[in-house]
Amino acid sequence: NQTLEDLYLNGNSIGDEGGIAIAAGLKENTSLKELNLGQNSIGIEGGKAIADVLKQNHTLEKLHLYRNEVGNEGAKAIADALKQNQTLKDLRLPVNSIGDEGGIA
Repeated sequence: NQTLEDLYLNGNSIGDEGGIAIAAGLKENTSLKELNLGQNSIGIEGGKAIADVLKQNHTLEKLHLYRNEVGNEGAKAIADALKQNQTLKDLRLPVNSIGDEGGIA
């Protein structure tokens, strides 16, 4: 789909598997501007997959990952991806088991 701009999937417990699948879809998508994946039990692997796609995605402006479990490793991967991403304007990561190590990244 090249016309969808907003996708809200919060509260569906898609887990890492779903996070990885969403990331794979984002690699091909050129229209999505807002993605809400809050409260989905996305862990470290899902967070890393989403981070990888952020490095090459040029349309996403808002990403909400609140109340997941990306932890320090996922947060560090996302922080690294943001060094290359030029379009993301709004990133929300509250309640993700991110400690000092992930916050400093």
